[in-house]
Amino acid sequence: MRLRHLLAALVLASVCAPAMSAWPDRPIRLVVPFPAGGTNDAIGRSLAAQVAEQMGVSIVIDNRSGANGIIGYEIVARAAPDGYTLLHTSPSFTINPSIYRKLPFDVERDFMAIAKFVQGAGYFVLVPPNSRYKTLQDLLGRAREQPVSYGSAGIGNTLHLAAALLGTTGKLNLLHVPFKGMAPSLTAVMSGEVEFIMAPPPVVVQHIQAGRVRALGFTGKARLPAAPSVPTVAESGIPGYVVPGGWFGWFSAARTPMSIASRLHQELAKAVYAPKVLEYVRSGGFEPDVVGPVDFQKFVTEDIRRYAAMVKAAGVEPQ
Repeated sequence: MRLRHLLAALVLASVCAPAMSAWPDRPIRLVVPFPAGGTNDAIGRSLAAQVAEQMGVSIVIDNRSGANGIIGYEIVARAAPDGYTLLHTSPSFTINPSIYRKLPFDVERDFMAIAKFVQGAGYFVLVPPNSRYKTLQDLLGRAREQPVSYGSAGIGNTLHLAAALLGTTGKLNLLHVPFKGMAPSLTAVMSGEVEFIMAPPPVVVQHIQAGRVRALGFTGKARLPAAPSVPTVAESGIPGYVVPGGWFGWFSAARTPMSIASRLHQELAKAVYAPKVLEYVRSGGFEPDVVGPVDFQKFVTEDIRRYAAMVKAAGVEPQ
């Protein structure tokens, strides 16, 4: 009887093994929890195209925007842990636990970290082209005397928190005007509806070059090589203030086999250094920063704590 059971187990293993080793044998779905056309989507598509080429498999982009990414996140959290439904995302993933009282998933328990592959250097502080503020010191000086308005892509996103932290660190009087996305907030600063915004380089470099907005400062620890004349915030009167840019990474549902996560990590590590991808990444103010499954999971835990401190400093009440 035991021999019969053993033989049955060996037969079953021989049948299952080819199926596992054949991954991927059908298209992969990459959920991007934000609208098409933004930085998140553009970076995701660039990497996905390269990974698809390397692996010889189709990767289909599925934009599922809404609720600060929560709609897309839930799709992946509930997906089968088979490596055929992946998530491409950014810091909203680690911010949400601090700005929402209840989420339909647990960020640390219901997802498997696959790889972080890029890290942003920082954000520009932008004003209208005809702004009264010629330098960041001008803006800071006025904000210490009376309210200065700033726009953001919405309550609790990285750009809101970076500006709010600027206010608390510099003891500034700032008035937050949230918009529904990066595009409307950029339009608002171009027209003078708000006095400044913070924005990631890839979204606004062309507008700076065209004179539609003016960059007064940069939140990174050093000046952006693509804009060496723009000083850092720390240089401009708020020592110690540094907010790096966003990161991008891929996740899958919890309990995805480590063999699949490791394979994807290897493919992403190779893809981000492909010449056409690397040029795009660097032109947008990002640098490759490849971190595998285990260390990326640790990073996620640390990032949740870091943003929790920023949310508290910004005085944002969980919804």
